[in-house]
Order: sequence, then C-alpha cells, then structure tokens
Amino acid sequence: MTSATSSIPAVGRPKISLTQIATQELRRLLGQPPFSPGAQLPGEPDLAEAMGVSRATLRTALKNLEAEGIVYRRPGVGTFVSRLPVLQNNLNVNSSVADTIRSMGLTPGMAHLNVCIEEANDLTREQLALETGAQVVVVERVRTADGTPVVYSLDYFDERLLEQAVLLNTSLNLERFASLLQLEESLYQLFEKELGLRVAGGVARITPVLADEGLSQQLQIAGGTPLLYLEQVDYDWEQRPLLLSLEYHVPDLCTFTIHRSR
Repeated sequence: MTSATSSIPAVGRPKISLTQIATQELRRLLGQPPFSPGAQLPGEPDLAEAMGVSRATLRTALKNLEAEGIVYRRPGVGTFVSRLPVLQNNLNVNSSVADTIRSMGLTPGMAHLNVCIEEANDLTREQLALETGAQVVVVERVRTADGTPVVYSLDYFDERLLEQAVLLNTSLNLERFASLLQLEESLYQLFEKELGLRVAGGVARITPVLADEGLSQQLQIAGGTPLLYLEQVDYDWEQRPLLLSLEYHVPDLCTFTIHRSR
C-alpha cells in the first residue's frame, strides 16, 4: 500500500504552510469590527470551522498572534483582541510599501515607474518556478513618502498572468497595466482587482547593504549610505509563487516595532 506522504514530491513543496495562511488571514481581520480591540473571539471549534482549518492549525495561528501581541488569552474565559497599539511596521505582517507609508501618517507616491518584459534570469526562474525561456514582467519603481524617495524596488511576475485580467475578460497590455499601477500604487491590490489573484503571504530575507552609484541616484542619497535590502517571494492561496520583489529601503522607513512576550 502506498503511503500518503510518498505521493508528495520533494521538489516544489509549498514554502508557506496552512498555519501561516491562517495566521495572515486572522491578522488581517483582527482589530476591526466585529473583532475590534477588546472583543472576544469565537471559541476554537467555531472559529476553526468558519476558517475551514483544523483546531490544531487554528491553535498554532493564535499562538503566533499572541506572541505578536495581537491577541491575549484569559484562562477559562477565552481569547481576546489586544488593546495594544497596531504596529506601524511589523516584521511579521506582509504589508505593501504603500500601506506601510500610510501607516506612518505619510502620503505614498512614485518618483519613477518603468514596466517592461524581459526573459527570466536564474533568480526569477528559481523563485517563481518558471521554465527556461519564460518571460516576466518587470516593474521598476522609486517609492516616495511625502515626496521623499524611500524605496527602490524591482518586482517580477510571470507575463502570462496578464492574460487573466478579470475586467471585460480581456488581457492587460503593459501600457494599461502601468497606468493602473500609477493610480493604484499597490501591486497587491492591482493583482486582486484586475487579475483576480490574492497574495496570501510571503517569505522574505532582509540584508544590510550599502548604496552604490545607481541606488544613490535613484534614492537621492549619498553613495555608501546604509540600506536594507529585502528579497521576498509572495504566494497565492494555492501556495504558488506569484511575485518576486527586490526592495532597497532607506533607514527612514526601516524602524520596526515588535511586541515581545515572555
């Protein structure tokens, strides 16, 4: 008899788990009605059933949120939404750059936008699970906060995704995609509204780097200025890679606040 695990291939396994997806969805819902700060969550059996996950998965997701300070438990009573302030820049929250800038009380914008199609290189093929010769859309942007450049980013996704635009059942060309992005500012929201694709979560790696000549020109900073380099792959609800993002953040946007528990 063949075991269930033997049918799962070792290559191509999802890089995010169902627990991570449940944590992300709860994080999105909590803090707003009917789960405003101080509100009690439904019991674990009811909440697990509503989310379509096992109680074990839900319990782990709630533990993750408890560690972040988003929920707290009262033994014998239940789980409640925390009254602690919402984090402006939480390492565990997969927010768009535009949302992060807004959360800091600043106005997001773009000083530069260029959209093109090119052949996928080794990095994009590997991270997006593409075949040799595949074409990707490249979105190059300089993001601003109140007019000041704060992030230089390169985003990559499979060109074929443009063919599944939901409006009028027609595909998006690059010109229309760029114009919509100029208005929307967030790739996450554009993916959801125009392509019917919702980002469930991502896996990121953050590394300190120094600005070279190109980055110093794009971000209007001195050469050698410390930056934070973020490399992230975002996945859909089927745990398929959707988007590869390479971002260079200036220190002004890289002050993170975390809740610590013991």
